[in-house]
Amino acid sequence: MKRVQLLAACGLLAAASVHVQVYAQGSQPGLQDTEDCRLAQRDLDTARNSIARNEAEKRDQVNAAIAKANAACGSSTELLQPPAKAVQPNAAPNTPTTITNCNANYCYDSQGGVFRKSSNPNMLTGPDGRVCHRSGNVLNC
Repeated sequence: MKRVQLLAACGLLAAASVHVQVYAQGSQPGLQDTEDCRLAQRDLDTARNSIARNEAEKRDQVNAAIAKANAACGSSTELLQPPAKAVQPNAAPNTPTTITNCNANYCYDSQGGVFRKSSNPNMLTGPDGRVCHRSGNVLNC
């Protein structure tokens, strides 16, 4: 703690905060004072402040620097985790569609959907590109 006060008094607050951060994260006493640890911490700061093509690339760069700093300083900083993916609810089951009328190339359903006819009179392509099977006036897609 006296080292932190001394560094802060000398105007080296940034160095003190790195020292405190490494020590507070469970580093082994003595390792944070090594040249390897200081270089690893510098590399970690550089990785955190760097610009990457995307978030995944930046996360990989920072995680590599964290692992290097953990090894050099004896710390146990946790790696960055990828963001949680939103779970999409299951789509509603396909409900049959009722055809209201047809012309030479298209059929129309009761909800305004347009279905393109194919060479098979019982097969139509729906508005979303799915192939639908026609049974009378009902389509199953």
